[in-house]
Parts: sequence; C-alpha cells; structure tokens
Amino acid sequence: MSNEASATPAGRILRVGLAAGLLMNLVGWVGNQLVLGPLWKDAIRTVVPLRNRTWVNELLSLVPDFIYGIAIAWLYVELARSRGPGLGTAIIAALVVWAVTVVPTYLGIANSGLLPVGLAAATTVVGVVSAIPTGWLVWKWLDTKGPAPWAA
Repeated sequence: MSNEASATPAGRILRVGLAAGLLMNLVGWVGNQLVLGPLWKDAIRTVVPLRNRTWVNELLSLVPDFIYGIAIAWLYVELARSRGPGLGTAIIAALVVWAVTVVPTYLGIANSGLLPVGLAAATTVVGVVSAIPTGWLVWKWLDTKGPAPWAA
C-alpha cells in the first residue's frame, strides 16, 4: 500500500472513517450501556443529574467517534507509508487517536469531579477495547484494491 497510500482518495478515507466512527459508537454503546450501565446510572443520579437532555444532546454525543474514525483512517494511510500496511499499523493508528482524544477527555472529566474516577477509567478502557475492531475495519477497508464493500 505504500505507493497506493498516497493515492488513497480523500472520499474513501472519509467513508471508511465514518464507518469506523459508527463501529466505535456501537462498541461504546455496548460497553457503556450493557457493561457499565449500572455505574453510569448511579453517576448520573448522584454526580451529574442530566436535566433537560434532548435528542440533540444524544445526537451530539455521537459526533466525536465519527471524527475519531476519520482521524484513524487518515493516520493509518499516513503510517502505512513508512511502517507498511497491516493490522498492526491500523491498531497503532487507532491507539494513537485514542491516546490523544479519549484519555485526556476522561482524565479531565474525572479531575473536574463530573464523573467518578473509576467510571472515567472504565469508560477509557471501553475506548481502548474499541480500537481493535476499529483498527481491523480500517485496515480491511483501506488495504484493498477496490472500493470499500459498501462504496462505488
């Protein structure tokens, strides 16, 4: 992919990045709702009551993972130029984006007292767990010769 990396169209990176963001939102939902659900309910009840939360708030909470997905896809293409393509490179791209986005976000939220430290740490772990399937998706869909399976 090293020669192909420079030729990867921005539209393809964008589409794969959006798919990666969707996957991260799904993994995050499973982790935060099904696994950590009781901790979140307790935190919301005792620490951060969410009054007047609307569908707009819920929609906006999905946006960061789409941005992260695009960043992972772009970073994978860039890293593949020097490191070579592959699952390892894709997971490194996902972990780098996780380290500079999710970690400081939840560290700041926990430090502010808006979330218990344990819940912030557990949610950060959910983020790192999502890096593996996200890296796999980015690698599979950007390291193929044709269009992504869902793109023309």
